[in-house]
Amino acid sequence: MDLDLLSDTLPTHCLRYLFFALLAFIVFAPLNTGDLGPRLIYLVLTLVMLAAAVRMAWLQPWARLIVIVLAIPAAFAAAADAAKIKSEIIPVLMIFTIALFVYLTVRILHKIINDQVVTAETLFGAACIYLLMGIVWALLYSLLSRIQPQTLFYSEPLRPADIVAAWPGYLFFSFSTLATVGYGDITAGTELARSVAILEIIAGVFYLALLIGRLIDLYRPRS
Repeated sequence: MDLDLLSDTLPTHCLRYLFFALLAFIVFAPLNTGDLGPRLIYLVLTLVMLAAAVRMAWLQPWARLIVIVLAIPAAFAAAADAAKIKSEIIPVLMIFTIALFVYLTVRILHKIINDQVVTAETLFGAACIYLLMGIVWALLYSLLSRIQPQTLFYSEPLRPADIVAAWPGYLFFSFSTLATVGYGDITAGTELARSVAILEIIAGVFYLALLIGRLIDLYRPRS
């Protein structure tokens, strides 16, 4: 593209850095429901993840601008969440966050599909896409819950005091759906949520079957 928005030129090892930043963001999600200290730690992990996203686009001016513009509202949304601030603007900031992760997903997908040689960095990119898919759908469930509080149905022992703030629950449900595990302790509570969950299942199955299968078939470790 003339504006190099999907350029395959990325900084060295940026995808593996992004992968570990995303993994930490997901694994330590329960910190976001604790006291102020744990929430601040999780906010730092979120900012590290956003920094890794900016670094991935750093070599292309237009791509860098897009990621920075989308990452700033995402950082404000994370800060508001850590401070437990209730505001009508939070859903708008979440839309910017979703747009950022979707752009990263498309950019990484474009790169790994067009790689002539499949390397370890290519596989890190494929893993990043899977994690990004789970996070994007978790954000969608969180956004829907602000419109319809009954979007997700929790079994009674798990039911959080504030459904809208139950970020670990959204992540858990999203990745359970993406992996088609379906534990049943958190389920879709509305028809719209069920439709979104079906789309996530389809995306997860197609991604694993088509893209990951192709990468495994083409990957040859370098001597």
